[in-house]
Amino acid sequence: LPMVNMDSDMILRVITNLMENAIKHTPDRGIVKLGARRAGDDKVSIEIVDSGQGIPKEMQSIIFDKFSRIKNKNAPSGVGLGLAFCRLAVDAHGGDIWVESELGNGSSFIFTLPIGEATPDDSIKEMITTA
Repeated sequence: LPMVNMDSDMILRVITNLMENAIKHTPDRGIVKLGARRAGDDKVSIEIVDSGQGIPKEMQSIIFDKFSRIKNKNAPSGVGLGLAFCRLAVDAHGGDIWVESELGNGSSFIFTLPIGEATPDDSIKEMITTA
């Protein structure tokens, strides 16, 4: 993979958050995968895949909003800020983040980071940290 200029602490926090969510939503003996690949000429793609219950279509467009939670009696607790942080952090790096999911077939959270982009400046980092 090519080098990507980034705030490594921030992107590590994104990956950690997505991995923790995948583990929380995957049943015992389920599978969680983490992978990275080059996406075209100018991006690196990171993907976290789980074998959990999946996310309803109507929730997929809002799960990256602050305080958004999946309405499910079996869903783990939380306040709904983790995915909002992930979106802000990836956006600050000039990347994109999205989910691909089907009920009963798990979820894939994918984000891209541009190759050779500058590291976010401190004002962006502070904005994300306090969001």
